[in-house]
Amino acid sequence: MTLNRFLVAWRTIPVRDREVVDALVHPDHAGPSPELSRALAEWPGTWYWSDENGARHLVLTRPRAGLRRERWLMPVTLFLAGGDVQTVPMVIYGLIAKKIITPRVNAMSTIVLLLSLVFVVVATRLGKRGGQLFRM
Repeated sequence: MTLNRFLVAWRTIPVRDREVVDALVHPDHAGPSPELSRALAEWPGTWYWSDENGARHLVLTRPRAGLRRERWLMPVTLFLAGGDVQTVPMVIYGLIAKKIITPRVNAMSTIVLLLSLVFVVVATRLGKRGGQLFRM
């Protein structure tokens, strides 16, 4: 059952793994009405009432469907790599810090920069189509 007919206006806010709907309830159903009570019983998440500026608001939350679990193990491992593990950015930084700037260092820096830009462009395009690689 849809709640649209009970509401005057609403906004939907995606928050990590759930969706929050802040809705202004029509005055005829602000009691709440028996019809709205039945519709809320079928809501797949939680909800609560809020009275603001003389108007009755209904705040609804529900889990977002289709979310994949974020995979942090590989990025964290590479970022925190210690011991004898040398990542390309650390090698480049080490050479620059020692003032050993050669065409090879410049080429490696350019490749890292270009790969980073490609990743940002791909992530942005995927985000515009509805999928997101990372959520903050």
